[in-house]
Amino acid sequence: MKTLIALTLLALTLRASPPQADTQANPPFAIVISAEEREVKYGARAMVKVELTNNSDHDLDMSTGINDFTAVDPNYVVDVRDSKGNSAPKRVYKHPEFATTSVRFGGVEPGKTYTSHELVGRLYDMSAPGDYVVQVSRRVSDNESDGFVKSNAITITVLPPPTLSWTDANAYPPFEIVISAGEEFKAGSDVSIHVVLTNHSTHNLDMTAVVNSLGLRDPVTFEALDSSDHPAPLKHFTSEEAVKYYATHSAMSSNIGRTVEPGETFTEDQIISQWIDLTSPGEYVVQASRRLSEGAPEPVVRSNQIIIRVTAPK
Repeated sequence: MKTLIALTLLALTLRASPPQADTQANPPFAIVISAEEREVKYGARAMVKVELTNNSDHDLDMSTGINDFTAVDPNYVVDVRDSKGNSAPKRVYKHPEFATTSVRFGGVEPGKTYTSHELVGRLYDMSAPGDYVVQVSRRVSDNESDGFVKSNAITITVLPPPTLSWTDANAYPPFEIVISAGEEFKAGSDVSIHVVLTNHSTHNLDMTAVVNSLGLRDPVTFEALDSSDHPAPLKHFTSEEAVKYYATHSAMSSNIGRTVEPGETFTEDQIISQWIDLTSPGEYVVQASRRLSEGAPEPVVRSNQIIIRVTAPK
């Protein structure tokens, strides 16, 4: 009798609690994350490679607007936790109203994989040395009841600051440079690079620039390497252009006084094709750098590297 009552109660309990929908059972897409650098230098930013594979029978919309301060795709929800399981604090930017948004349109076809690199260290404060567990998820649909699809979890270790004196500014950089650009440009068109510089030091950073007839002479400089790892040549001007430049250089040059306070972020767009010859079709690896101080070519702080493609005009 007792056994019969127990079985009856169990059946009622199961009927009263229907199984919850599991979005992970047959997810319409899968997310896999990895990190090329599992150990990150103190003061650097952690980056995660995100690969999203569309397992459905329809296109998956990836259109979005990316904040240039955080530089993380808002289609994804990023979770970062320290070694104790506590959520890492979100980064706070002093003037979020100065941020610009890069709009992106596109989608992922069925069976295809979309790959992006997310600077999670710009979204979360991972400045304290130690281990951080990172996981990325995305909502299945606009219907909240459909839940999320989660990625695998990876561990990234932020190394402690160096105890010895250093000579390479990139080992413990007082500021950070992140660049981005469109992937493809027609030969002869303007090649514009978006620059985001963040001051991590305790003092103001001088960003005074000089504007003249050839454009902007900025503390941030660029290098472009072709597919053979040869630097793209600097532009050579005709005698008429040189005369015009030297005739107007002193008259048209003007200093633009710009200062980046500690903890603040400075953004600008540089048309590097004004002084670098990018007219030959092909792929170029572009990197920006800035001297640590005036008067010496080294050391410098270097940005991330990006690849741009120059196509032949039709």
